[in-house]
Amino acid sequence: LTRHVIFAATVLALVGIAPVPSASAEPGPVDVSGEINGAPFRIVVPAVWNGTLVEFVRGLVDKADQPGEVDNRNPTIAPSAAVRDALLADGYALAGSARKDNGWSVEEGLDDVVALASYFRENVANPTSTTLWGNSGGTIITLETAERNGGAFVALNSLAP
Repeated sequence: LTRHVIFAATVLALVGIAPVPSASAEPGPVDVSGEINGAPFRIVVPAVWNGTLVEFVRGLVDKADQPGEVDNRNPTIAPSAAVRDALLADGYALAGSARKDNGWSVEEGLDDVVALASYFRENVANPTSTTLWGNSGGTIITLETAERNGGAFVALNSLAP
């Protein structure tokens, strides 16, 4: 787990996203969950927020298509609890969602990422920057979202969970 915390801090530092306290009004602490267009989400903002929103885009999750299987509909805000705790301690706001449907859901994921970032801006606070962090199949969604939205997002990707 320590390796994931070091990786997260290193990646954010390499792209120039340092935990600098925001001059704007503090919206935190916030821990809110809900659903946007059928996609469950969670947003967590620490008491001292640095102004950066990190939106985690999880990899594709297998669809429960066999008897006895249940779809994982839990939103994911970080690849692990240790990474989540480290980022929150450094002042980052975290957001993430499950998709409307599990399985190969790239197009839905593109919509979900933008909808969640919009929800954050409209209902929580206006971040100074929004970083998309995808792992596994989520990397496709983060890169495509960054390309389609004209610089509104910074995309980070890792193949390791």
